[in-house]
Amino acid sequence: MRNKYLIKIVGKNPKRFLKNLHKMNIQMLSIQEEANTLYLLLLEEDYERLLRLPTIYEITLIRTYGPIHWKQIFHEKKYFFLTIVFAICIFYFLSHLIFDVEVVHNKQEIRTLVMTELKNYGIDRFHFCVSYERKEEIVSEILNKHKEELEWMEIERVGTKYIVRVEERIKNGASSSQPVRNIVAKKDGIIRHIEASQGEIVVKRNDYVKKGDILISGEIHKGEDVKNTVSATGKVLAETWYKVTVEMPYTYHEEKVTGRKKQVLQLRFLNHTFSFFDFTDYIGEKKETTPLLSHPLLPLALEWNTIEEVEIIDEVYSKEEALRKAREKAFEKIKLQLGENDSVIDQKDLKITENHSKIIVEVFFKVEEDITDYQPIPERQEESE
Repeated sequence: MRNKYLIKIVGKNPKRFLKNLHKMNIQMLSIQEEANTLYLLLLEEDYERLLRLPTIYEITLIRTYGPIHWKQIFHEKKYFFLTIVFAICIFYFLSHLIFDVEVVHNKQEIRTLVMTELKNYGIDRFHFCVSYERKEEIVSEILNKHKEELEWMEIERVGTKYIVRVEERIKNGASSSQPVRNIVAKKDGIIRHIEASQGEIVVKRNDYVKKGDILISGEIHKGEDVKNTVSATGKVLAETWYKVTVEMPYTYHEEKVTGRKKQVLQLRFLNHTFSFFDFTDYIGEKKETTPLLSHPLLPLALEWNTIEEVEIIDEVYSKEEALRKAREKAFEKIKLQLGENDSVIDQKDLKITENHSKIIVEVFFKVEEDITDYQPIPERQEESE
């Protein structure tokens, strides 16, 4: 691609000047004439010949085309482009640096063991991240080294953080050390289903029980005598009851997180913001910013943003719609209090209160719930066998 120059020639009788250019074999790619003015598009060599020509006409460069145009732009904004290149280099460096390592386990000794081993393999804060293949090798080597303590391990990279999930190996003899116990009710209810793999069932279906009542005894009786004491094992389902009060405004606004998120690098320079790796537009969003590079004396800041998509809901309800939404909200609220295997049997409104801006509903729920809880058997009972 060749360099081209758009010039403006101003003077008396520009057509005469144009004839002289033809005689000099200066090639003109385009010509535009106005009163006492010519606009010519010339190649680079012809433009240089024109500049050496002695003339009384005023010659002005309007614009350049081709490589010379981009060269001029870079020269004019070289500090801006150098800043961009510098920011990209900094980002590449920081994006491959690990700022935090978290081991997820409920035992401190397991977390300490895993963290120590990870440091030995170079997985630590302010170290560079490792490749996927190397990460899998490290996991395999740690598990092989600690076969007695660790069952499973996974290293997940989330941005500039490693999250390490680990499962402890359960030894075969662990269950034998389980203390003797009864299964008791963790709340009031009516027994619907009871099963026991170990222990003696002491209640029946449809019995009403109170919190703390023994349901499956760890004491095995023969007549009036206790012949053995075990760790009661089983499950008891009962009908339980809840009351939930919810308020639902007639004019409803909610910003609901959808679960979608993206990681975006942003460079702020003066009053301009440039985003990198931002390939998806969200209608509503919630942003958490982590500064990577900034200085109070420099008009430059590099930030790493975690952006969550937010669904914005604006609705106006009638009384019937608000009542239906309130019931749904109450159901969702009660589900949060229940276990995975618990279920709602029945639901009905106890009280409905209405004012100008909202409706208040008190809802009664009948639930089938796992009420299994445990109570250790005092040692003095074991000694009396």
